[in-house]
Amino acid sequence: MYMNKGYNTTLSDTVMAGIQVSRDHIGSVEPLTLIFMDQQKNESAYDDVVAEWCKPFGLGSTCDPGEERRAMAMRGDSDASNSLVAYPCDEPYSQYIQYPVVQFINVIGTDLPYFATRGTHEYTHTYQTTTLPGMNPSWLAEGSAEYNAYHEGPKAALNVTGSTTSTDLLRTAGDVGFVPMMVDYSLKRNIQGIDCPDDDPTCGILVQERRQGTTWSIRDQFEPCAMTDPAVKECSYGRELWYDMGAWAVAYLIHLSGRPETDLWSVFFPSLPTLGYEKAIAQYAQLDSLDAFYDQFDMFIRQNDTDKIVSILDGQMPTYM
Repeated sequence: MYMNKGYNTTLSDTVMAGIQVSRDHIGSVEPLTLIFMDQQKNESAYDDVVAEWCKPFGLGSTCDPGEERRAMAMRGDSDASNSLVAYPCDEPYSQYIQYPVVQFINVIGTDLPYFATRGTHEYTHTYQTTTLPGMNPSWLAEGSAEYNAYHEGPKAALNVTGSTTSTDLLRTAGDVGFVPMMVDYSLKRNIQGIDCPDDDPTCGILVQERRQGTTWSIRDQFEPCAMTDPAVKECSYGRELWYDMGAWAVAYLIHLSGRPETDLWSVFFPSLPTLGYEKAIAQYAQLDSLDAFYDQFDMFIRQNDTDKIVSILDGQMPTYM
């Protein structure tokens, strides 16, 4: 674990708690490098962290990826992400892209219970580097990471703070527990748009569909793209498609399988490298094809009976609740 000088270790300890509950639940991946950076005035405060970033490139104590993160931290830019140090680089250095790194840059404003779930989310991506080739489809990569963050992250929040109550929850004051996050935040707010302000263009993807006279589906979100580019209309609601609909698609996959939630990690994900995601999803969902899964899910998530949607979570509750 590497952090710049002066970093608040309470935050790194909270993330570590989120990572540990995820390791215990879905499996351990080693080695794992953790990078924590916050905004500092003195650029030398980041020297050790930058050197760690540069290690897999074999470039000594400085390199473009490391310097990019130093600049991000000093500017105040925020990021929480996982990678295999897979940044654009020329041969021969790409051969060194071998080990997972989880980075948290300027996320100090996030309140601790929610911060614990981000450790769980990003560690899930680390697990996926061993089981989900190419981290595609995007809805499965992000949706399963978010599902696991909602499912196991609250346990870390309880371990660290004794509470799952959040006061700074992405525009929504509330609780980071499994049901509040899956139902109140992900389903009702981000997907259905219940009680959304009229001036919020990202709230309620189904509301936006009706306004724009179109329909989006997770099946169309295969290749990663620039969600920040408004010209790329199919990516304008990447958060809602990949993370929120994705989390519910994962819950629906578990529901169709008839298996316990833990089998998603011990049976389904390990089958992906051999079967490929198309066959693995269809087989796990007990359906004839991936298209059949997409068709059923599109109808399921758009039905008017919210209680019926939520009912699939009954058999998926975390064991610590």
